[in-house]
Amino acid sequence: MATRISLTHVAEVLKGHALALLGWLAVLIVSLLVYDAMLLGSLDKELWTNREASARVAVETLRADLSLGVRYGKHLTNYAGLGRLLDRTAERARIPLAVLGADGRVILARKGFPGDAWGDRTVRRKGSEEVLREDDAGRTLMVSVPGSDRRAAGWVAARIDAAPIEAEIRAEVARLLAVQAASIAAGLLLLCGLVSHFERGRRRGRLADLSRSSQIACMALFLLVMLANAAAALHTVSSGYTQRTRADAFRTGEILTDSLARLVTVGISIENTDRIDAYLKRAAEAEGGLAAFEILSPDGHLIASSVPEGTKLLGDPKVFPLPSALSEDASTVEAAPALRVTLLRAPWLEQLRVSALDLLTVGGIAFIFMLELFFLLTRLSAWRALPKEERGFTAQACGLLRPLNFFIVIGTDLSVSFLPLRMAEILPPDAPSRTVMMALAVSGIMAGTGITVFFGGGWLRRAGARLMMTAGIAVSGSGSLLCFLTDQPWLFIIGRLVVGLGFGLCLITSVACSVRKKLLVDVQAGIYAGSLTGCALGALLAEHVGFRPVFLLEAVVMLSIVAFPVFFLPGRNVSLDDASSQPVPMKLVELVRSICDRRLLAFFVLLVVPYQLVMIGCCGYLAPVYLAETGYLQSDIGRVYMLLTIPLIFVGNWVGETLAKLPGRRTASIVAAVITAAGALVCAFSTPLIGFSLGAIVIGLGSAACTAAFSEYLVGLDVVKRVGIDRIMSLYEVSQRLGKTLGPIVLGALIVYCSAPMAAVTVGAVYLAMAALFLLITTGKSGS
Repeated sequence: MATRISLTHVAEVLKGHALALLGWLAVLIVSLLVYDAMLLGSLDKELWTNREASARVAVETLRADLSLGVRYGKHLTNYAGLGRLLDRTAERARIPLAVLGADGRVILARKGFPGDAWGDRTVRRKGSEEVLREDDAGRTLMVSVPGSDRRAAGWVAARIDAAPIEAEIRAEVARLLAVQAASIAAGLLLLCGLVSHFERGRRRGRLADLSRSSQIACMALFLLVMLANAAAALHTVSSGYTQRTRADAFRTGEILTDSLARLVTVGISIENTDRIDAYLKRAAEAEGGLAAFEILSPDGHLIASSVPEGTKLLGDPKVFPLPSALSEDASTVEAAPALRVTLLRAPWLEQLRVSALDLLTVGGIAFIFMLELFFLLTRLSAWRALPKEERGFTAQACGLLRPLNFFIVIGTDLSVSFLPLRMAEILPPDAPSRTVMMALAVSGIMAGTGITVFFGGGWLRRAGARLMMTAGIAVSGSGSLLCFLTDQPWLFIIGRLVVGLGFGLCLITSVACSVRKKLLVDVQAGIYAGSLTGCALGALLAEHVGFRPVFLLEAVVMLSIVAFPVFFLPGRNVSLDDASSQPVPMKLVELVRSICDRRLLAFFVLLVVPYQLVMIGCCGYLAPVYLAETGYLQSDIGRVYMLLTIPLIFVGNWVGETLAKLPGRRTASIVAAVITAAGALVCAFSTPLIGFSLGAIVIGLGSAACTAAFSEYLVGLDVVKRVGIDRIMSLYEVSQRLGKTLGPIVLGALIVYCSAPMAAVTVGAVYLAMAALFLLITTGKSGS
């Protein structure tokens, strides 16, 4: 009976918290599926790369042998010993091989090579000497055999079947999903038990706040489940990656054993280390630099190697005895030289680092998403609990702006980390002013936002918050859809401008509503959280699926929430202002004279505009362009932008409180500007990734300081009190958008004449000079 009562009680408690539990489960499953998709994308790429490496070594070896015969007048159609050569190489490589004529017809094939190599297949890569074709059943790698007239006398081809790769991926997926299902079930059961325990404690008076305790339990269990899956995923990556790479390297070693024997028969001595080193290095390059090939003398001394001396190698090498013909003084296999194949340590660790950082990034994204989802559910429940006649423009309704802006910013910032790279992708190679065009891709959204922010105040009073926000979301989603559909540079820039126009409508509406309910900091936290989540998730997706699909996802996110503001924002007949907060009427001449106050103008021109120029120029334009050119992954670029937004979310309030203790609001503003400028200077420190990562952190701290100090400085000015905070905040937003628009353009022009780190140092130094000039101009009494 006690068990029955307990189970009934648990069922009642869980029924009351069903929405929160379902939200927890949904976010967790989606987070794991996102990481699974990225992990499987990496695994698929890795498997194909490894197979192509072995195939490339096999076809290059065959081509070298056949080229020698063709050079001396032989023809591929009647090449003596061709069948034996094909049999031995195909057996070593364990893949189908074939020799084709210049017209693509198969002359001789082994191990089930398809008969029509030139068939209806997609060309993935094509060069002067190599072609890679793909169809539903696999890929065909073909390299040309040069003839005596320097034209292709034929082709050597290797077939890579897709079935074994797909089977291996399915096996990895099954193991990973089993671990994830077990961890999700365990976490859900434990969460249900904790919620029931908290509810019992609340009813007995031992627990005052059930909502807070449940949120902490949900977050803690979420992190534990993600940690368990992280361990399983990293084990899968590390062990499977090493085993597959070692197996492919050993197959390459078997091919090289026969190839080295044939090289000796044409006069290349094993003592000719320069020729042998070059040969081994080409084989290592075909393996992606993941394996080391070394030739040892009979007494164990190193004769030739594909890696520099002192390179760290993994253990468990495999030794292939070379035929005794390689050495004149070796009469037995035991006394002959040997080929030793070993894996490098560094590439394995790099793969593990990338996977660990990807998992950490997904975990952070999912954690923030879970937090914002709780805000949405709890605030939506509080709003729905109000009587219908009281669901006007209340604090409960305005509180829903935080999760709404979180999703809006996700929908606009998914592509923020690779906008210049996408522009470079669609620009013609000979296009003039490439750097300026790449900068316009970033500046377009800033310019569009500035336009609507400038005019949005008047539109908001006439149209109402509901129509403004709904129209802004729809316009922004349409711009993202245009960016997805077009491959024309100018249409792409127009698409980003349209996104900015829509986002500006959303921004001015959110600011106007939240200021009147004293929830501006809360809404800004949602904006920063959405920016971090969007840019990091977009960078990860772009690395695995490409740039273009991310713009489609942006449009889907925006268009899926387009109707949400209709339910809780006021329409055109509802005023956002109280009777006591109506703006004071002022003539145009008086308004212009007041705005021309030197303190106010110096603040906008010397502090606000260059602050946004440094932040967007260095982190939104310079970092992705420079890091991509130096070979870093798109996910690394996204993490740099994450480091910019993390201080804004988690330490922004602390920075603001610290600056408030400084003597004077002007001093706090100057200190905030100096911190931001120092971040630009740090970008030139150490390696590109470390320098821009540290620079992003410092710029993020400076941005948090500027957000707090600048608003306090404005509020304290006499001219602001005369003109009105609404009018000045509109000018403040416009000046910020101007700086964001100029940032990519200025940095794009600078890197034409100097390196990217020096460009960052230049704008940082100029900002320091402007801060000093602001100090001089604002000294003394204010004048009009």
